[in-house]
Amino acid sequence: MIKPNKRLVMIGAGGHAKVCYDIAQLMNKWDEIIILDDNPINDYFEISGSISEFENYMDDSDFFVAIGDNDIRESITNNLLNLKVNIISLIHPQAVITQNIEVGKGTVVMAGVVINSGTRIGEGCIINTSSSIDHDSIIDNFVHVSPGTILSGTVTIGKNTWVGAGTVVSNNINIGSYIVIGAGTVVVNNLKERGTYYGVPARMKVDE
Repeated sequence: MIKPNKRLVMIGAGGHAKVCYDIAQLMNKWDEIIILDDNPINDYFEISGSISEFENYMDDSDFFVAIGDNDIRESITNNLLNLKVNIISLIHPQAVITQNIEVGKGTVVMAGVVINSGTRIGEGCIINTSSSIDHDSIIDNFVHVSPGTILSGTVTIGKNTWVGAGTVVSNNINIGSYIVIGAGTVVVNNLKERGTYYGVPARMKVDE
């Protein structure tokens, strides 16, 4: 039987990391949580070292990348995965999650989230506060579903897409990869082309 690690190493020390840290504490699985960040000055956390010092903890720690930027989170997470470190997911005790779902490594599910049956969520995702993902949806790796978002049933979202706060996505919608959806957008048609979308209904932003 593999003995569980008693230390969690969290990479990142910004606003997103504050929420992730609180979730990790509420999960009550680790005796110690340490923070690594390249900025040693922080008013909220005591920083234990730079990000590159993660190698000092590889053999006896769990890891989580608490960085909001999708691309940076992907780069660091993939580096850790390639080194075979143990990346965990964080799930708030007040999230409502059915048994028939999948949550990938490095994903955080925050307070008030509802995830319904048949949904698959990839690696390194942020499922943010009070968002709702209904049945049989597929969320690819390193997606950020912002607070208050509603994804109706059978929604697919591609890799590294950012879904802004309060977005509503109708059922049976496919959203592509590397797309940005502005806050309060209503999506009623598939979004395939990479770009920024906003409005009711969603339309692509065109630079003038």
